[in-house]
Amino acid sequence: MVAVSWEHPRAGYFTLNTNVAVSSHSENGFVGGAFHGPDGEWVVGYHKFVGFVSPLSVELWSILISLDVAWSQGIKRIQVQSDCPHAFHLLQNFSLSCHSNPLIRTISSVRSHN
Repeated sequence: MVAVSWEHPRAGYFTLNTNVAVSSHSENGFVGGAFHGPDGEWVVGYHKFVGFVSPLSVELWSILISLDVAWSQGIKRIQVQSDCPHAFHLLQNFSLSCHSNPLIRTISSVRSHN
């Protein structure tokens, strides 16, 4: 299981800082992030074009891509620092049986199976 938290960094956790952008002209989204180790050292960064998206969707894509990058690097304990309280709320109060957003379902599945 991948532990994801939006609190102050805890001992033994890697910290993920994400940054997203959505073009107001084309509505294309871009995501990027950087992982820092438990002692604050830079571990790995990434960036990716995610296509035509809403502001909420680009935040969710950022979290999903981050989990994939973490898994590929062997990182299992992550604290995500996000400035999107709506994404945080959706992920913390997720119910698989009633949520229609496929990104939320995928993120929740990845969190519970890795």
